[in-house]
Parts: sequence; structure tokens; C-alpha cells
Amino acid sequence: MSYKDPRTSQERWNEAHRDELRKYQREYQARWRAEHPERALANRRRWAAEHPDYGRQRYAANPEAGRARSRKSVQRWRERHPEQAADIWRQFKATWNPPDLVQRMRAYSAKWREAHPDTVTEVQRRYSQAHPDKIREKRLRRVTRERGAASEPIDPQAIYDRDGGRCHICGKVVPRTKASLDHLIPRAFDGPHLAANVRITHLSCNLKRRHLGPAQLLLL
Repeated sequence: MSYKDPRTSQERWNEAHRDELRKYQREYQARWRAEHPERALANRRRWAAEHPDYGRQRYAANPEAGRARSRKSVQRWRERHPEQAADIWRQFKATWNPPDLVQRMRAYSAKWREAHPDTVTEVQRRYSQAHPDKIREKRLRRVTRERGAASEPIDPQAIYDRDGGRCHICGKVVPRTKASLDHLIPRAFDGPHLAANVRITHLSCNLKRRHLGPAQLLLL
């Protein structure tokens, strides 16, 4: 006696074309929601009220997939409402100020650096190549503080503009790429790292003079 499949022809077709059928159903539902947004919203709210624990249970079963779904949902909403998303972000930054904000930001930054050491090294290398003046300025402030002298942030471009781009040792114009900051009271004599104590000079003139010479007379 031959075996007879108890399923109907429609059930057999659905089983053989399951993926195709699901794709068609998703497309049909998307079209229906686009044509009837108010009814779709009402249906979602009614279903959510009838199944209040569904989201928590689904998230608990697979937290990683739940976080991924949440990120995708938020990203889709931002793409559909860019102006509203920008307003919410501005309001959040203006109002969110917990007492331990600095500590939390530092802890997060330290955790990220530990998890991405190669990226941190590459970022630091690119920054050093792009901003050599800032790197040298930061090092000078640190060394000055360690010696117990006064220190303040100095903008090399502001000093260059203040001195008219002329070397205070030889009096010639200094190309911006060859400019150097010279301390009138040398750091070797505990000179402060302040804007009033630095002048623009050629790097070659600065190296030749070192910490010697009558530069301190400019302070009089």
C-alpha cells in the first residue's frame, strides 16, 4: 500500500516555498502599514498591552541580539526624523550633568583604550604627525610643572602673530614651518612657561644660543 501524504497540496507548497512565502508576507505587511499607519500603530499598541512581558523575555533569551535590534531600531528612527533626533541630542547634552560625569567619562575612556590598544597607538601617531607644535607644547608644560615653575597653555600661532613672525635673536623673518619658541628666562634656570616669557625664533638660532645670552634683557 502506497504512502499518502496527509497534507493538502497548499500545505505542501507552503512547506516547499517557506522562505519565498515569508518574504512575500513581510513585503505585504510593510505595504499595509505604509497605507494604514494609524491602524498599524493601534494594532501594535494593543498587542503590546496584551503581551507586556514579551519584549523582556525575548531580550533575556538573547541579550546580544536584543541590543542589536535596539540599535537598528534607534538608527532607523534617527534616519526618519533627523531634525527631531538632533533636538533631543542637544537637549540631552544640555541637561545631562550627573555629579560623577568626569569620573564616568574617564573610566569609559580608559576601558576603551584597554580594549583597543592598536587603534589608540595609530590615533596617537597620526595626531603627533599632524600637530607637532601641540605635542611639544604639552611636553614643555609637563616638564615645567615637574620643576615647580609656573606654566600655562601657549598657542604658538598666537605668539608668532604677536612677534610679527621675526626671530628675536637675529631679527630676520621666521618661516612658520621653521619657527621655535625660545624662553627668555631659560627653563634650565627655572624659567616659567608663560606667554610673556617666550619669543619666536629660528630653530637653528634657538639651538645655537641654548640657555646662554642676553635674552633676559627683553623682559626689562
